[in-house]
Formats: sequence, C-alpha cells, structure tokens
Amino acid sequence: MVIWLMGLAGSGKSTLGRALYTELKNKGVENLVYLDGDEFREIIGNFGYDRSSRIEVAKKRAMMCQMLSSQGLIVIASSISLFKENYDFNRKHIQEYFEVYVKCDMEELKRRNQKGLYCGKIKNVVGVDIEIDNPQETNLILDNGLGRLEENISALIDILNLPITTPLNT
Repeated sequence: MVIWLMGLAGSGKSTLGRALYTELKNKGVENLVYLDGDEFREIIGNFGYDRSSRIEVAKKRAMMCQMLSSQGLIVIASSISLFKENYDFNRKHIQEYFEVYVKCDMEELKRRNQKGLYCGKIKNVVGVDIEIDNPQETNLILDNGLGRLEENISALIDILNLPITTPLNT
C-alpha cells in the first residue's frame, strides 16, 4: 500500500507522515517506510521548482513508492503534487493507492511561513504563483490546522485498516 500525503508547503504533510510512521511502528505494523518530499529531492538530484519539474519529480517519487510497495512495504509518502497529472499518474501506476489531501488555511500557512515561501520573495511557490488542481477523488481530506495532529493521525489509522498487532489504547 502507498499512503500519499499531499498538500501545500507548510501544511504539515511531513509532520503528519513522520507521526503516522512512528505511531504505526509503535502499534506493531511491520514493513513500513516513510519517504519525505524534500529528502527525496536531495536523492534524485537537480530538478527545478516550476510546474513541469514538480510534476516530473512527483512521478519519480510515485514510481519509487510503487516499487517499494510491490516488494511488500507499506509506504507513506509526502509530496506537494497538487496537479491533475500526478493524481492521474498515481492512480494508474500505484496498485494499492490511498490519497490524503492535507489542507491548511493560507493564513495559517503564512503564519507558519516555513522556508519563507509565503512572503512574496520566492518564485514558483505552489498555491501562490503556481496554480493547484484541487483533488476531486481523494480518499481522505484532513484539515491540518493548529493542534489537529493527533486527531488526524487517529482518523488515518481508523480508515486505513492496517494489520495493527498492538491494541490502539496502549
């Protein structure tokens, strides 16, 4: 299975992905891997941040996720990837695909202002000068506003129906 967390920069995809990974590991889920968007970019090399480059990087990430999943791993991946080309590619190429849209209000994103993206000085920012394609067929939409991490982790665990060997209340 591939659990694909997507949303704007600063929406909490990576925080949610790492927390979900840790929680599932603590609950006895085996064969689990987390693939972060920024870390993946470091591995694959020099790609730009324009729309077409972002789509290409997300497709490479999806292929990596499918390869790992086909070997029996549960993959949690975080990626901006808010483009129709990526939604269509993932649904076509990833066999057990679970798409999660991590939404966060623009005012909250500006308040968090991770990496200085929302101050108007940086170009090719998705959701600012690169338009997104709102997902239409996502499996789950999570509002990841302030203080909602634990609630969102619980919602994900409940809906995923993974083989948890440790009781949820431990």
